[in-house]
Amino acid sequence: MLAGMVSTLLFGIALQAQNTDCRTPLGVPCYTIEMRQTDWMLFKEGITDISRNVSYSLLALRSDGSTVDAPLDAQRKVADRSVLLRPTNRRLSVDARKRQVTYWKAHPYYDRNVRRSEPTDHVCAGGISHYGSAPPAHTFIGTDRVAGIPVLVYQKAGMSWRWMHEVAMAPSLDCLALRTVRRHLPSLLGDEPGSSHIIEAISVKLGEPSPELFAVPAGYRTVTPPEPSKMLDFLSKYPQVYIHR
Repeated sequence: MLAGMVSTLLFGIALQAQNTDCRTPLGVPCYTIEMRQTDWMLFKEGITDISRNVSYSLLALRSDGSTVDAPLDAQRKVADRSVLLRPTNRRLSVDARKRQVTYWKAHPYYDRNVRRSEPTDHVCAGGISHYGSAPPAHTFIGTDRVAGIPVLVYQKAGMSWRWMHEVAMAPSLDCLALRTVRRHLPSLLGDEPGSSHIIEAISVKLGEPSPELFAVPAGYRTVTPPEPSKMLDFLSKYPQVYIHR
C-alpha cells in the first residue's frame, strides 16, 4: 500500500510539473472538471421499488482564483451557474430561464481565498478534515485514479454496518474531492430504505478554462439580491458547527 501511495504522489507531482503555465496565486493548477452524480433509492415503497437518477455538473478554476460551479442541462451544456469572481470579491448567479443575473458579495467564510491543504500536505490530511471530525474518523484505505488523476482514498464506516462514506482526493489539485460515495443499505427487516449517492469526475482538463464560463450572457438583466441568509451569517461566526458532507 505504501508503494502505491508513493507512486500516486510522484505521478501527481509530475502532473503538476507539466502544467505550471496556469496556476492560481495560491499555486493550485487551473482546471475544468465535469462531474457525474448518480443517486439510487432502494425499496422506498417496497422491495421492487428501485429508482436511479443521473445528473452532471461542471467545476472550473482559473488563474486569478475565480471559480464556476454549474449544473449541466440535458445536452450537457452550461446554462445556470454560480461564479465567484475573486478579483472583485463578488459572486454572481446566472438564471438562464429568466435571463437574469444576481450579484452577491462574497461570503466572508465560505468564499475565503485559502487552500484546502498546505502545499506540503501530500497525504491530504487537511483536505479530509473538511469532511467532519465527529467519530468514527476517516481512515486511509489506498490509492486510485479518477478520470486519470491519482487520488488518495479515505473511508469512514458508520456506527452501523449499513452506512459508509468514502472520499477520493487529488493531491495534485489541492486535495479536491474527485469522487465521493455515500451508501446506506436497507434494513434487513425492510422497514427502512437504502440509498447510494456517488459524485465522480468523468473528465479533468488542466489549463485555463473557457472565458465564457465566467461571463454574463448578453441581454441578461441584473436583479437585486434577496435578504442574506441568517443561517449563513450564523455559520460564518461559528464555523465549528458546520460539517461538510
